[in-house]
Amino acid sequence: LQLYPDHPFGIAPLAVTRHGEVVQRIDVPECDAEKVYPKEQALLAMLKSEIAQGRRCIVYVEFTHANDVSIRLAELAEAAGLHPAIMRSSKVPPERREGWIADQVRHHVNVLIAHPRMVATGLDLLEWPTLIFYETGNNLLEVRQASRRSWRIGQTQPVKIAYFAYQQTVQEAALRMMGAKLVAAMGLEGKFSDDGLNSLADGDMTAALAKAILDGIDRSQSLETLWADMNRKRILTGAHPTAHPVLVPTAGTGAAPTATIVVVEDETTAPLLPDGFVLIAPDHPKKGRRESSTKTAQIGWRF
Repeated sequence: LQLYPDHPFGIAPLAVTRHGEVVQRIDVPECDAEKVYPKEQALLAMLKSEIAQGRRCIVYVEFTHANDVSIRLAELAEAAGLHPAIMRSSKVPPERREGWIADQVRHHVNVLIAHPRMVATGLDLLEWPTLIFYETGNNLLEVRQASRRSWRIGQTQPVKIAYFAYQQTVQEAALRMMGAKLVAAMGLEGKFSDDGLNSLADGDMTAALAKAILDGIDRSQSLETLWADMNRKRILTGAHPTAHPVLVPTAGTGAAPTATIVVVEDETTAPLLPDGFVLIAPDHPKKGRRESSTKTAQIGWRF
């Protein structure tokens, strides 16, 4: 359901299994692969605008295997007169990624397409000030790390981070959940280990998304409102730059694609606390405790 809006063609029938045996196969509706869809149009418009200002762009995608969204986006970008490149883990191992990306800059590549995991740690992408999550995964740690690749010491340009999703789809529900988790994570202060941030990302994300599908997507608080609240708290504490969700109407709604852009700084020294949450100092680990029982102390703070 997260993939289909971005790749509504070429998907094999879905197998329904019971006790390990296939009891039914469901054909996936096939759409026109030659059509440029609204979310793709919105992405191309943003890429052209940013590149016209001399700003190289990174486009993050989650689906890079059987139904490879990165290939389609690269073809669309090239047809629009841009110069894309796809970074794949199978062809560019971690120790070569920094040099490989530098080569793309020298070869005038202005759109870099990759899974966020490939650049999540160890890279400073100062030459790429616009980061676009065309698809957003379910791992908060990975999203936070990938979003800070350009906001590093030595950066002289404003950094923009965009999150794309189709309205009234599971993509919107997933992005809203990620936004809520990010607001909560921003309430923590201090430096954390990877285990600490992973503990925020793991767990109920998939279950909550499945529940949203069954119960209907909750729109009591709009995605724009949720992210605007997060950025309002940043502004009040003097944090800077901006991040934004880009909600694209699904095909047939009759509405033109629109984008709301906000900018975020990845780190802040001031605790930003969602309403209704309280920061609690962690217990001090006692000598001899197992590592698993001291996770709260490693995180530094807990809700």
